[in-house]
Amino acid sequence: MNNTPAWLVTHDNSEDLGFAFDCLIVGAITLGELKEWIYRVIVEMDEFPDYLIDITDIRRKHDLILDYQDVIGFWPYSPLKRTEETALVGIAYARFPDFRDDSISRGKARSALEKSASLQERFARHFPAISIADDTGDAADILVSGWWLSGSEKKILTGAEIQTLFINQLATGPLSTQLETDTGLKLQVVTNRERMMITLIEPNGASGHATDTQAGKGSRGGFLLDNGQEDEYDDVDTVAIPDALNVIVYILTHGTPPQEDWKVDVLGR
Repeated sequence: MNNTPAWLVTHDNSEDLGFAFDCLIVGAITLGELKEWIYRVIVEMDEFPDYLIDITDIRRKHDLILDYQDVIGFWPYSPLKRTEETALVGIAYARFPDFRDDSISRGKARSALEKSASLQERFARHFPAISIADDTGDAADILVSGWWLSGSEKKILTGAEIQTLFINQLATGPLSTQLETDTGLKLQVVTNRERMMITLIEPNGASGHATDTQAGKGSRGGFLLDNGQEDEYDDVDTVAIPDALNVIVYILTHGTPPQEDWKVDVLGR
């Protein structure tokens, strides 16, 4: 008989149980799905701790989280990187249409999930029967979590509303616009209605802006700031429309700058 444990679910090493708990807490799986995984663990292991049976008797997720000391006796721990925790939230967004997380936007979570192949493989090993749908929706139709127009009443905007905001800016609206989130991100966009200067400021003080490496060595003025100052920028430091709108949508849905054509201006603290 093989005495090597198929799953790490004991007090000495609870990494697999901890991962299953993490999935439950963020909303990537239901309590029923956690129990199904435990039934599988029990079948596949020669010996298993009694508290696995006790977990299957729990009827509400809330009770398991609050009474874990009585049910298990310790909190199972699985060392996840912050990006992997965000990726788990991405699974919750993918599986449950009504899911919302006040601190992590759908775009940021799904982006983290797409970039974390190891997290996807680990989730598939635990829950092979669960499929994760690809996010094929139009970014403008996705709810952008947490962004609002700076200097106005805090009203969370959808992707479609923000897209309309910048289209109006290109027509007759103000040439300078800033959006912000509860997380501290700020997106500043200044335009001369031909090109856009797009700057993202992060909570740690880091900042950067979109670039156009194909723009050549020219420069243009007409970028009017809120304080009345009119700036001139090198074309390489601004982006032509409609490419600029695509950059804006990417930042709003992912919460991070694009990997290409981006220049760091200030390093974070």
